[in-house]
Amino acid sequence: MDLIAEAGANLDVDTKWATVAAQAGASTEQVLDALGQGEELVTENHKAAEAALAED
Repeated sequence: MDLIAEAGANLDVDTKWATVAAQAGASTEQVLDALGQGEELVTENHKAAEAALAED
């Protein structure tokens, strides 16, 4: 995805998803499922989470 941004390419959504899936070694559905799980883990108070991470 970084290469796409660096090249300034204007690729369609399907091509971008194919790139993400290929780099992740997973299907689009698996990537979306993982993103959904990540969203569930993120707290509603993002600043508190960021502060907790900064303490380490």
